[in-house]
Amino acid sequence: MDWNRVKMKAIILAAGPTLSVKQAKNYPLYFPEDSKPKCLFHFGGEILLERQVRLLNECGVTDIRVVVGYKKEMIQQFIEEKKWDVETVYNPDYPPGNAFLDGRKTGRGWLKGLTSVRVGLQGVDDDVLVTLGDVSLHENGLTRILQDKYKQAVIKFNLFKISKEKLPLLRKYRKPGLAKSLYDFIIVHDGVIIGSTENPKWYHQIADVDYYLQTDEGTATFKKIGMVREELIDLPTDEVIRLLREET
Repeated sequence: MDWNRVKMKAIILAAGPTLSVKQAKNYPLYFPEDSKPKCLFHFGGEILLERQVRLLNECGVTDIRVVVGYKKEMIQQFIEEKKWDVETVYNPDYPPGNAFLDGRKTGRGWLKGLTSVRVGLQGVDDDVLVTLGDVSLHENGLTRILQDKYKQAVIKFNLFKISKEKLPLLRKYRKPGLAKSLYDFIIVHDGVIIGSTENPKWYHQIADVDYYLQTDEGTATFKKIGMVREELIDLPTDEVIRLLREET
Protein backbone atom coordinates (compact mmCIF):
# COMPACT_ATOMS: atom_id res chain seq x y z
CA MET A 1 0.00 0.00 0.00
CA ASP A 2 1.17 3.52 -0.82
CA TRP A 3 0.92 5.26 2.55
CA ASN A 4 1.04 8.62 0.81
CA ARG A 5 -2.38 8.00 -0.75
CA VAL A 6 -4.65 6.88 2.06
CA LYS A 7 -7.90 8.75 1.48
CA MET A 8 -9.50 8.38 4.87
CA LYS A 9 -10.48 10.66 7.72
CA ALA A 10 -9.38 9.76 11.23
CA ILE A 11 -11.72 10.77 14.05
CA ILE A 12 -10.38 10.74 17.59
CA LEU A 13 -13.10 10.83 20.25
CA ALA A 14 -11.74 12.86 23.17
CA ALA A 15 -14.80 14.69 24.51
CA GLY A 16 -15.51 12.55 27.55
CA PRO A 17 -14.50 13.59 31.07
CA THR A 18 -11.59 12.19 33.03
CA LEU A 19 -13.39 10.32 35.80
CA SER A 20 -11.97 11.11 39.22
CA VAL A 21 -11.64 8.92 42.30
CA LYS A 22 -14.27 11.04 44.06
CA GLN A 23 -16.79 10.60 41.26
CA ALA A 24 -16.14 6.89 40.78
CA LYS A 25 -16.28 6.10 44.51
CA ASN A 26 -15.66 2.36 44.43
CA TYR A 27 -12.95 2.67 41.79
CA PRO A 28 -9.94 4.05 43.70
CA LEU A 29 -7.57 3.76 40.74
CA TYR A 30 -9.25 6.52 38.75
CA PHE A 31 -7.79 9.98 38.36
CA PRO A 32 -7.19 12.91 40.72
CA GLU A 33 -9.92 15.52 40.89
CA ASP A 34 -10.07 18.06 38.07
CA SER A 35 -7.55 16.15 35.94
CA LYS A 36 -6.60 17.09 32.41
CA PRO A 37 -8.23 15.12 29.55
CA LYS A 38 -7.00 11.54 29.43
CA CYS A 39 -5.62 11.94 25.92
CA LEU A 40 -3.03 14.35 27.36
CA PHE A 41 -1.58 11.87 29.85
CA HIS A 42 1.66 10.02 29.12
CA PHE A 43 1.68 6.29 28.46
CA GLY A 44 4.94 4.49 27.73
CA GLY A 45 6.82 7.78 27.61
CA GLU A 46 4.57 9.48 25.05
CA ILE A 47 1.42 11.58 25.33
CA LEU A 48 -1.51 9.51 24.09
CA LEU A 49 -2.80 12.08 21.58
CA GLU A 50 0.69 12.74 20.28
CA ARG A 51 1.24 9.02 19.69
CA GLN A 52 -2.07 8.72 17.86
CA VAL A 53 -1.38 11.64 15.54
CA ARG A 54 2.19 10.50 14.89
CA LEU A 55 1.21 6.92 14.02
CA LEU A 56 -1.71 8.02 11.85
CA ASN A 57 0.56 10.36 9.91
CA GLU A 58 3.21 7.66 9.54
CA CYS A 59 0.56 5.35 8.08
CA GLY A 60 -0.55 7.99 5.58
CA VAL A 61 -3.68 9.21 7.38
CA THR A 62 -3.20 12.96 7.61
CA ASP A 63 -6.82 14.16 7.65
CA ILE A 64 -7.44 14.06 11.39
CA ARG A 65 -10.31 15.45 13.44
CA VAL A 66 -10.46 15.43 17.25
CA VAL A 67 -13.85 15.65 18.96
CA VAL A 68 -13.41 17.66 22.16
CA GLY A 69 -15.68 18.46 25.08
CA TYR A 70 -14.29 18.20 28.61
CA LYS A 71 -11.56 20.85 29.06
CA LYS A 72 -11.51 21.38 25.32
CA GLU A 73 -9.19 24.38 25.61
CA MET A 74 -6.38 22.19 26.94
CA ILE A 75 -6.57 19.87 23.93
CA GLN A 76 -6.87 22.76 21.47
CA GLN A 77 -3.88 24.52 23.03
CA PHE A 78 -1.81 21.32 22.88
CA ILE A 79 -2.61 20.91 19.18
CA GLU A 80 -1.74 24.55 18.49
CA GLU A 81 1.57 24.24 20.33
CA LYS A 82 2.44 21.18 18.26
CA LYS A 83 1.56 23.13 15.09
CA TRP A 84 -0.37 20.15 13.77
CA ASP A 85 -2.77 20.42 10.89
CA VAL A 86 -5.45 18.76 13.02
CA GLU A 87 -9.05 19.95 13.26
CA THR A 88 -11.05 20.04 16.50
CA VAL A 89 -14.84 19.98 16.73
CA TYR A 90 -16.79 20.56 19.92
CA ASN A 91 -19.39 18.21 21.34
CA PRO A 92 -21.40 20.25 23.88
CA ASP A 93 -23.39 17.17 24.84
CA TYR A 94 -20.52 15.09 26.23
CA PRO A 95 -21.55 13.06 29.31
CA PRO A 96 -20.87 14.68 32.70
CA GLY A 97 -18.29 13.04 34.92
CA ASN A 98 -20.80 12.36 37.68
CA ALA A 99 -22.96 10.31 35.31
CA PHE A 100 -21.03 7.30 36.54
CA LEU A 101 -22.73 7.65 39.92
CA ASP A 102 -26.02 6.70 38.29
CA GLY A 103 -24.64 3.38 37.07
CA ARG A 104 -22.47 2.06 34.26
CA LYS A 105 -25.11 2.48 31.58
CA THR A 106 -25.22 6.26 32.04
CA GLY A 107 -21.57 6.96 32.78
CA ARG A 108 -18.28 6.98 30.89
CA GLY A 109 -20.10 7.82 27.69
CA TRP A 110 -22.48 4.86 27.80
CA LEU A 111 -25.59 6.96 27.29
CA LYS A 112 -24.38 9.83 25.15
CA GLY A 113 -21.22 8.38 23.66
CA LEU A 114 -22.48 8.24 20.09
CA THR A 115 -23.15 11.97 20.12
CA SER A 116 -19.39 12.43 19.73
CA VAL A 117 -19.43 10.11 16.73
CA ARG A 118 -22.20 12.14 15.09
CA VAL A 119 -20.38 15.40 15.82
CA GLY A 120 -17.20 13.91 14.40
CA LEU A 121 -18.96 12.83 11.21
CA GLN A 122 -20.44 16.24 10.42
CA GLY A 123 -19.59 17.14 6.83
CA VAL A 124 -17.54 13.97 6.30
CA ASP A 125 -17.84 12.11 2.99
CA ASP A 126 -14.83 9.81 3.16
CA ASP A 127 -14.10 6.44 4.68
CA VAL A 128 -13.38 6.95 8.37
CA LEU A 129 -11.13 5.45 10.99
CA VAL A 130 -12.44 6.06 14.50
CA THR A 131 -10.57 5.63 17.76
CA LEU A 132 -10.91 6.81 21.34
CA GLY A 133 -8.65 9.45 22.85
CA ASP A 134 -7.55 7.21 25.71
CA VAL A 135 -6.24 4.39 23.51
CA SER A 136 -2.57 3.68 22.91
CA LEU A 137 -2.35 2.62 19.27
CA HIS A 138 0.20 0.36 17.58
CA GLU A 139 1.62 0.84 14.09
CA ASN A 140 1.08 -2.79 13.08
CA GLY A 141 -2.56 -2.64 14.13
CA LEU A 142 -3.11 0.51 12.10
CA THR A 143 -1.40 -1.03 9.09
CA ARG A 144 -3.46 -4.20 9.40
CA ILE A 145 -6.85 -2.46 9.52
CA LEU A 146 -5.97 -0.04 6.71
CA GLN A 147 -4.83 -2.86 4.44
CA ASP A 148 -7.75 -5.15 5.19
CA LYS A 149 -9.95 -5.77 2.16
CA TYR A 150 -13.18 -5.40 4.14
CA LYS A 151 -14.68 -1.93 4.19
CA GLN A 152 -15.92 -2.32 7.77
CA ALA A 153 -13.47 -3.65 10.35
CA VAL A 154 -12.72 -3.42 14.06
CA ILE A 155 -9.77 -4.15 16.32
CA LYS A 156 -10.79 -4.87 19.91
CA PHE A 157 -13.11 -2.07 21.01
CA ASN A 158 -10.48 0.52 20.12
CA LEU A 159 -10.15 1.01 16.37
CA PHE A 160 -13.03 1.11 13.90
CA LYS A 161 -12.97 1.37 10.10
CA ILE A 162 -16.23 2.39 8.41
CA SER A 163 -16.83 3.03 4.72
CA LYS A 164 -18.38 6.26 3.51
CA GLU A 165 -21.32 4.27 2.12
CA LYS A 166 -22.31 3.30 5.67
CA LEU A 167 -21.99 6.77 7.20
CA PRO A 168 -25.66 7.73 6.62
CA LEU A 169 -26.68 4.64 8.60
CA LEU A 170 -24.17 5.38 11.34
CA ARG A 171 -25.44 8.95 11.68
CA LYS A 172 -28.92 7.54 12.35
CA TYR A 173 -27.70 4.78 14.65
CA ARG A 174 -29.24 5.12 18.09
CA LYS A 175 -27.96 2.77 20.76
CA PRO A 176 -26.58 3.41 24.25
CA GLY A 177 -22.86 3.04 24.46
CA LEU A 178 -19.81 4.05 22.51
CA ALA A 179 -17.19 1.41 21.73
CA LYS A 180 -19.62 -1.51 22.03
CA SER A 181 -22.17 0.27 19.81
CA LEU A 182 -19.57 0.97 17.12
CA TYR A 183 -18.41 -2.63 17.36
CA ASP A 184 -21.98 -3.91 16.94
CA PHE A 185 -22.61 -1.53 14.04
CA ILE A 186 -19.59 -2.83 12.16
CA ILE A 187 -20.45 -6.49 12.71
CA VAL A 188 -24.08 -5.99 11.65
CA HIS A 189 -22.93 -4.28 8.46
CA ASP A 190 -20.74 -7.11 7.20
CA GLY A 191 -17.60 -6.03 9.01
CA VAL A 192 -14.82 -8.21 10.36
CA ILE A 193 -12.98 -8.53 13.65
CA ILE A 194 -9.23 -8.24 13.18
CA GLY A 195 -6.53 -9.74 15.36
CA SER A 196 -8.40 -11.80 17.93
CA THR A 197 -7.95 -15.14 16.17
CA GLU A 198 -4.51 -14.31 14.77
CA ASN A 199 -3.39 -13.28 18.27
CA PRO A 200 -0.40 -11.22 17.08
CA LYS A 201 1.85 -9.43 19.53
CA TRP A 202 0.65 -6.00 18.44
CA TYR A 203 -2.95 -6.93 19.31
CA HIS A 204 -2.11 -6.98 23.00
CA GLN A 205 -0.16 -3.74 22.76
CA ILE A 206 -3.21 -1.71 21.75
CA ALA A 207 -4.31 -0.61 25.19
CA ASP A 208 -7.17 1.23 26.86
CA VAL A 209 -5.83 3.69 29.40
CA ASP A 210 -8.71 3.70 31.85
CA TYR A 211 -6.87 4.15 35.14
CA TYR A 212 -4.52 6.73 36.55
CA LEU A 213 -2.09 4.01 37.60
CA GLN A 214 -1.66 3.01 33.94
CA THR A 215 -0.30 6.44 33.05
CA ASP A 216 3.29 7.52 33.56
CA GLU A 217 2.03 10.31 35.82
CA GLY A 218 0.06 7.86 37.94
CA THR A 219 2.94 5.41 38.19
CA ALA A 220 5.21 8.20 39.44
CA THR A 221 2.61 9.42 41.94
CA PHE A 222 1.93 6.01 43.47
CA LYS A 223 5.63 5.25 43.54
CA LYS A 224 6.03 8.31 45.78
CA ILE A 225 3.18 7.09 47.94
CA GLY A 226 4.93 3.74 48.16
CA MET A 227 1.87 1.58 47.54
CA VAL A 228 0.98 -1.03 44.96
CA ARG A 229 -2.30 -1.52 43.10
CA GLU A 230 -3.62 -4.25 45.40
CA GLU A 231 -3.11 -2.11 48.50
CA LEU A 232 -4.84 0.89 46.91
CA ILE A 233 -7.92 -1.13 46.01
CA ASP A 234 -8.45 -1.97 49.67
CA LEU A 235 -8.19 1.64 50.83
CA PRO A 236 -11.30 3.75 51.53
CA THR A 237 -11.98 6.24 48.75
CA ASP A 238 -11.44 9.24 51.04
CA GLU A 239 -7.97 7.96 51.90
CA VAL A 240 -7.03 7.55 48.24
CA ILE A 241 -8.25 11.10 47.56
CA ARG A 242 -6.15 12.41 50.44
CA LEU A 243 -3.02 10.64 49.17
CA LEU A 244 -3.53 11.93 45.64
CA ARG A 245 -4.01 15.50 46.86
CA GLU A 246 -0.73 15.30 48.76
CA GLU A 247 1.23 13.99 45.78
CA THR A 248 -0.33 15.80 42.78
